[in-house]
Amino acid sequence: MRNMSSQRSWLLGQPERSGHAWRRRAVHAEHVLPNRLGLAELESALIAERVQAGMAAAKARGRHVGRPATSKAVTARVEQLAQTTDLSVRGIYQALADQGAGEAGVSRSVVGRIVKEVRAVEP
Repeated sequence: MRNMSSQRSWLLGQPERSGHAWRRRAVHAEHVLPNRLGLAELESALIAERVQAGMAAAKARGRHVGRPATSKAVTARVEQLAQTTDLSVRGIYQALADQGAGEAGVSRSVVGRIVKEVRAVEP
């Protein structure tokens, strides 16, 4: 097990030293770094708060906030394939990609979610 002095030197990447330079580095590691981390956390919280406020203001103005909805045509095609075939999610995704629906911005996870919803309702 390392002692506290060697742990500090290991963390700082410097060999153990005695004297002013080592003390200055130790003070920096013990006092300044936690303050900088605290400021980074504060800044991150302020950014998140501003983003949420901006999204709320956009919503109040009637703007759509978030991802665009999946087109009804693609959703209907996925539902139809899920009900009428035994294709896996990957197979349905490949079938959509072969038909050009993959270019519509539909990911495999969206296809999986739709298939899961449809097949959970089936008897």
